[in-house]
Amino acid sequence: VVSGSDNDSVESENSTVNISVSVTDGTDPVSGVNVVVKDKGISGTTGVAGGCTLSNVPVGNVIITATKEGYADYSHEETITSETNSLSITLTGV
Repeated sequence: VVSGSDNDSVESENSTVNISVSVTDGTDPVSGVNVVVKDKGISGTTGVAGGCTLSNVPVGNVIITATKEGYADYSHEETITSETNSLSITLTGV
């Protein structure tokens, strides 16, 4: 355990977090969505409740994509910090 003020702490490039992802169509959960942390080899597929967990996501800027047939592809840059533990995604039907 490292202690000190926030000014003294530096997040390691090797820091990772687990993120609980929730995908909806704006109203209802969407299952079967492939959620990917681009170029990091991390992915998950949402279940019936529209959720999945992305494990060991690196701290920093990453691009999150979400795809499922019948919906517009989602791609968004997210800033992941050591405090990030959830992400909500809304897909639009096509």
